[in-house]
Amino acid sequence: MSMSEPEKWYILYCRPRQEQKLAHFLDKLGIEHYLPLVERKRQWSDRIKFIKVPLFSGYIFLHIDWEDRKKALENSAAVQFVRTEKGPAILTDQEIENVRILIATAHNVSARTASDFPPGKKVRFHTGPFKGMEGIVHRTKNRARLFVYLPLIGQLASTEVDAHDLEDAW
Repeated sequence: MSMSEPEKWYILYCRPRQEQKLAHFLDKLGIEHYLPLVERKRQWSDRIKFIKVPLFSGYIFLHIDWEDRKKALENSAAVQFVRTEKGPAILTDQEIENVRILIATAHNVSARTASDFPPGKKVRFHTGPFKGMEGIVHRTKNRARLFVYLPLIGQLASTEVDAHDLEDAW
């Protein structure tokens, strides 16, 4: 690992339904990564089963020095690192922590592309396990849905919340 660049959170795009395979490969290499998984109910003709699936299909987050990226690309499940016009896409520690908190404390977490939702009100939680977290809300009936937006991959993680837990953020 290079001492010149601190480790940052990079976004690695991978082949469909290969996220967990890639995570196991990264474990073996000792590369720090984060693959947010959520539990989903799947029904077959003879049974119902709960399985863990990636929250953001096709993406895994790597906490690495940019010079070490080639090791992660050695697996056939890895496609490429997400890039912007300025270079590799980088997530902040706070963005990763927001996703971790959402998964650890919320029920019925899901992810959708940002284009699926109209622009909404920007809010901040003032109570509960999400206290201090900011997001975008889309109202549905008497409940609110909070979205944690990761603009670099155009994805939203969301969960239903009580509107009384929110306040204006801006």
